[in-house]
Amino acid sequence: MTGDMGAIDQAEATDVAQGPSGNLLTSQADRNNWRAWLAHACDDGGETPQAILARHPRANALQDGFSIGAYLAHNTDVAGAVDTPAEAAFHYLEFGIAEGRNGTPTRWSPDFVAHTLGHSLPPHLTAPQAAAELIARGVPAAEVMLDERDLWLLLGLHGPALADIFHHETYFAALDAAGMDLPAPDRISCIRHFVAVGLDAGIPAHPDHQLDEAFYAATLAELSLDGPATPLHWARIGLRANAHANARAAARAIFHVALPPDITATSGAHLARMLLHPMALVESLDLTNSVLRSFAIDLARARRQRGDIGTAEAVLAHILQIVPDDPRAAVDMAELIHGTRQVTREIALRAVAPPDFDNGENRVMLAKLHLDQGDYDAALTCASTLPVAALGDVAITTKVRALARTIIESLFRKLNKQLTTRPVAEVQDLLTRALALYAPTPDLLERAGPIRRVAILANDDLYQCKLYRADQKADQLRAQGLDVTTFLQSKDVAALRAQLPQFDAVIFQRTPALPDIADVMIDAAKQGLATFFDIDDLIFDAALFPPQLETYAGQITAQTHASLACGVPFFAAAARLCGAGIASTEPIREALAPLTITGTAFTHRNALGLAHHVAMKAAKRPKTDKLVLFYGSGTKAHKAEFSDILEPALARVLKERPGQVEIRLMGEFPDLSHLSPDDVTLMPPVWDFECYMAELSQADIALSVLARSPATDAKSEIKWMEPAMFAIPAVVSASPVMDGVIDNGATGITATDIESFASALLNLIDDEPLRLSIGHAAKAQVLRDYALPAMGAALVQNMQASRPAPKPKLLVVNVFYPPQALGGATRVVADNVSHLREHYGDEFEVDILTTLDGGKTAHEVQAVSHSGTRIWAITNDAAVPDHTMRDPVMDTRFETLLDRIAPDIVHVHCIQRLGAGIVDACRKRSIPYVLTLHDGWWVSSRQFIIDPYGAPCVHDFNAAPLTERVHIARRCITDAAAALAVSEPFAQLHRDAGLPNVQALSNGVSDLPKRLDQPAPDGRVRLGLIGGASRHKGYDILRAALTARAFENIDLIVSDHALPPGAKVHEVWNTTPVLRIPRQPQAQIGALYGRFDVLMAPSVWPESFGLVTREALALGLWVVASDRGAIGADIVEGENGHIVPVDDHRALTQVLSLIDADPARYTQAPSHRATLHTAAAQGDALAALYKDILGRA
Repeated sequence: MTGDMGAIDQAEATDVAQGPSGNLLTSQADRNNWRAWLAHACDDGGETPQAILARHPRANALQDGFSIGAYLAHNTDVAGAVDTPAEAAFHYLEFGIAEGRNGTPTRWSPDFVAHTLGHSLPPHLTAPQAAAELIARGVPAAEVMLDERDLWLLLGLHGPALADIFHHETYFAALDAAGMDLPAPDRISCIRHFVAVGLDAGIPAHPDHQLDEAFYAATLAELSLDGPATPLHWARIGLRANAHANARAAARAIFHVALPPDITATSGAHLARMLLHPMALVESLDLTNSVLRSFAIDLARARRQRGDIGTAEAVLAHILQIVPDDPRAAVDMAELIHGTRQVTREIALRAVAPPDFDNGENRVMLAKLHLDQGDYDAALTCASTLPVAALGDVAITTKVRALARTIIESLFRKLNKQLTTRPVAEVQDLLTRALALYAPTPDLLERAGPIRRVAILANDDLYQCKLYRADQKADQLRAQGLDVTTFLQSKDVAALRAQLPQFDAVIFQRTPALPDIADVMIDAAKQGLATFFDIDDLIFDAALFPPQLETYAGQITAQTHASLACGVPFFAAAARLCGAGIASTEPIREALAPLTITGTAFTHRNALGLAHHVAMKAAKRPKTDKLVLFYGSGTKAHKAEFSDILEPALARVLKERPGQVEIRLMGEFPDLSHLSPDDVTLMPPVWDFECYMAELSQADIALSVLARSPATDAKSEIKWMEPAMFAIPAVVSASPVMDGVIDNGATGITATDIESFASALLNLIDDEPLRLSIGHAAKAQVLRDYALPAMGAALVQNMQASRPAPKPKLLVVNVFYPPQALGGATRVVADNVSHLREHYGDEFEVDILTTLDGGKTAHEVQAVSHSGTRIWAITNDAAVPDHTMRDPVMDTRFETLLDRIAPDIVHVHCIQRLGAGIVDACRKRSIPYVLTLHDGWWVSSRQFIIDPYGAPCVHDFNAAPLTERVHIARRCITDAAAALAVSEPFAQLHRDAGLPNVQALSNGVSDLPKRLDQPAPDGRVRLGLIGGASRHKGYDILRAALTARAFENIDLIVSDHALPPGAKVHEVWNTTPVLRIPRQPQAQIGALYGRFDVLMAPSVWPESFGLVTREALALGLWVVASDRGAIGADIVEGENGHIVPVDDHRALTQVLSLIDADPARYTQAPSHRATLHTAAAQGDALAALYKDILGRA
């Protein structure tokens, strides 16, 4: 270490009294020259620095959670002045304690401590405890290091920055390229070599931090810092002062933008002026160049993040003036002006971006803006055209549903106003689309087993409908031994939703799909309940309901009629959200069935319930001098036909049989035009069933009239059945339904016009035996065909037909599952399930248990679905690390779900975020389970097995004693009915660790879309790296290989998961052009692979399988893979790719040289095509395994 001690020495001399108690330095002269005193004590006094520190009166302060690295990090003036760690420790004891300086560490790395100091400490220790423990184990205080920053600081450099900057792979490659002696290729060895040799030799810590002496010198001058423009000064002094090695490094570190190669700056101040006030720079750029345009957009974004809104807006405006259709610039400008009342402009900007520009956020915001403007159509169009990825984004789907609900509620709240400005059909269309957006048709999720517990959600607006379609079904089902609970639409929707797990089926009786009811319908379907939409009218068909306004004979207004029509979409949506339909008549069934999820419905007629039997017992029929003709109607509809048909017929009867009949009319009627009020007894509607039955039972002849139409043809036969209960003959309008149940003239009489009604009535009036005969025959028919036992048995049989036969229940457990399709293992699991459902659907009932990423409430369970599969998703607790073995709250959710699902076998895949509790729950219940080992979660403390320093971390399952984690892992794997690794190399890794029962079942490759080949420009070979810019996937070793020498015919494309949608970053690694693009959705995999000729997969962890390499081989690409794990198992060296060791870059550089030297070969598909294990073969093997295990159980 070097540095000017004047300032710090002066501070010590003036701030601390001479020779305070507890110091070794007892004179002012010694304190002013303490470093010289310490050097003299060591050189001439013969003491070691450790001995001096040990005899210091305050030496105990070094034992109590102190670390040199923390002291130097907290006190940069000391770090810049001392030369050795011993000097820093001595300074702390002599001056730091008295001055209240902080030397307490706040962070530490068990891996770093193990690698550098050779001590394995319990990871639960705090940083001060770890420091104290190291000292207790004999590590000298001046050598205690807790993380990599400490190492840099103890070596005299600015650790907080260099720990992030230093790239040991490229440093090692640069040493090799320079022909210098090489250290070991591990990170710690390279750090020490860099400090001892590389700095002075001018080897950069990172390719992006190559020292530009002129830039650095000019920056130092601007900062009034003395010192040479050397790498050592930069690493020790410059970084601490925010003076960076070159303009690109400074731009990224300070301004968070990547400077294109063509843009330069002479100093830090010049760069700052250029980027803080960038309009002159931006105006000088050729913004038709996508690279420069992307930089300008990034620059505007950086200015906005710093609060410089004006500059950001000016930059974006200039970009859009040149390239008005750039989606990133347009959306960024829209975000910038959002909330500034420039709605029209913001809409136009957001509309520039295509629907798949991002995860759907822009499209949802565009929809909301249209909604705010009252443009429901545009809002629905935008919100309905989202990318596939949005389906798995909880935040996006929540916003979409909220928007749809707002549209629904707004339309209804302002319905009368809407109907004055829009045709009824347009309002119906808007409501239909909004309902489809709020409540998409759920998957049909069959659940085997008998239906024993039924919930009925009853529409309690219309008493008679509830009686016949809800109460009566409850009576019928109970008569068959089923448990039934009735919930009222007006009060109990939330209660039903909460209690859904208690039921096997739900009947939704005449319930419109209002948002809260739609939620219940969807939840019920997703939980696998059998759901039925029960209806006794065509109110779900806009072509047939409501009847023409004139049929109401003035009983309702045109506005009310239009409002009724706007209710139709809600009933149609209700049918669409239910698995099957239940109709009161065959015409209704035919219209209803196509709307349901299964396309099926059954007819269940209105019949006799308990209330009917009570009414029959209570009926008393007093003798009267006149025959009573009774007509009752509880609706305002169908009154025109009363006036046009029935009233004239009754008038004729009165005229021809004067004094013989009494006419009783119950309901709401228009003014009489053929009858005198004195001729009839008018009674208001009676809604109490028994009261109505009491009035009806006094009749001698019952009447009902309807004009023929598709809607009235679908009406049920209750106007015949109810009088039949009391042996009363009925004269009713002819219809397909009435004609189908009435033996005309024997069990009733059907009529069509004035003449036929009048003739029928006159015959019955004149012929008492005929009246009695028809009445008694009708009653016998009703008691036989409409009774509780017969109707109940038919209802149960039809409902049960919706459930498949019982079959073994398989529960598949994985951390993610589509639509949240994250990770290769998730794709494999989804392929397995898809194959099982398609080919073994009659043999297994499959449920999925997974986590819900983005859920609001930790540990909340939701039933969701995807592609016909029922999914139980639990929101993980973000405070619980992914690698945690147990989450007690999660464990309780497992117990509840196992009770609910009752699986016969469980297949456990990746359980990050879930924990091993699901396995222990299976063990306790003796449920056989299969355990597939996809990564290092079970065998290592690291998901990808290697630690940050590249060393493998594998548990020893034969050790004694075992840690708690290892003990849990061993019992879970050992007790599995089958423990499967996804490749033989990965299985062997587990067996070598002490798990002999692990066997291999290789993952399979699913059917892939066609590769959309895009020819390489100028015959260059296009390398591709998928999986993100992560070290374990080989990104760093690949960069080292490409920077090790100049290549002439190679390009590289990196799928960088950290980039935002639409972004592109162009770089040059040595001479190789590099394009970084955002993560691509699975739907675009064919296009993505079409941009590559050679897939690079130099993973530095022992890959368990390597799905991307198999996909690339299947699509005809060359593949370069590491020799670790199974990632290169299907490569035939030199025939379809290359396998390389990745201890360092050298072997990879050699292969890249081969590719570079022969571009014609590597831009053509390899002649050798590997025979790959398919997803179908894997699915078949799993099905056979499940059957074998179940056969043994």
